Amino acid sequence: MPIKVTYKFSIKEVTNAVTGAMANRMKAVGQHMEKQVKANISTAFPPASEPGQYPHMRTGDLRDAISYEAHADAVRIGVATAADCSYAKWLEIGTSKMAPRPFLRMSLDTEVQRIAKMIGAPIKGGVAVNLP
Repeated sequence: MPIKVTYKFSIKEVTNAVTGAMANRMKAVGQHMEKQVKANISTAFPPASEPGQYPHMRTGDLRDAISYEAHADAVRIGVATAADCSYAKWLEIGTSKMAPRPFLRMSLDTEVQRIAKMIGAPIKGGVAVNLP
């Protein structure tokens, strides 16, 4: 005689559990990346950084302004908008007179494999650095 096994679940509960788990993972990614970026830009000035290197720290304002915002489907790491670090964009992308010191992009590039492991899935579509 066959045995019938049934399992009842609520799709809403499953969705909430998955969303909560991903939000926790994204928060962990944000915390990790904030720590990494801050460490990468903590080399003291002088001397000035070379083009393509992480910028060296003069005042610590940029380092202190690094923050993250995590959601279930994404994490944003960048410079707090309230901080007076308008020069962060120019360090990242460079100017006509200064080569870039891409502290966000390089930090992200070196950590992308670890991030994929932290979220438990391959990163599809790549990662993006968005600057205001």
